[in-house]
Amino acid sequence: MAAKTAAGKTPDTKEMRAKAVASLSKHIEAYETAGTSGAGHWVGIPDDVQDWHFVRFNRSSPHHREVASLLLSQGYLEAKDVAPSARMIGFESDGDNKMYLCCPPEVRVWHQNEKERKRRERFSLMEKDFGKHLHGIPGKIEVDIR
Repeated sequence: MAAKTAAGKTPDTKEMRAKAVASLSKHIEAYETAGTSGAGHWVGIPDDVQDWHFVRFNRSSPHHREVASLLLSQGYLEAKDVAPSARMIGFESDGDNKMYLCCPPEVRVWHQNEKERKRRERFSLMEKDFGKHLHGIPGKIEVDIR
């Protein structure tokens, strides 16, 4: 014999199961997106450019303007032309000062390789200039403090 509700009706367990599963699915989706929907995360990026690199600049900062200008000359594009709906959460107060740039993975890889090459170059110069002195210090130094 089936259980009855307070109103005297027999509950539709299939419908209740479907509601419970739908509710759990919504919860899981919300939980999984919560980590990527906080401040500093990008939203509104179309599927065909999900693998692109997006960066945010504030036009009121001279340094930001300088870096953005450099990136624009090195393959980056204004995001408004590629993904007009793209935005970064938490920086809505930038208003008209915001500037978003983006680039395809190929351009990003070139930039990353160039940064690494310059880092190695700086390290090599520093090693050349200071390495002979640093490596010339004896392994053990005794200091007597009285």
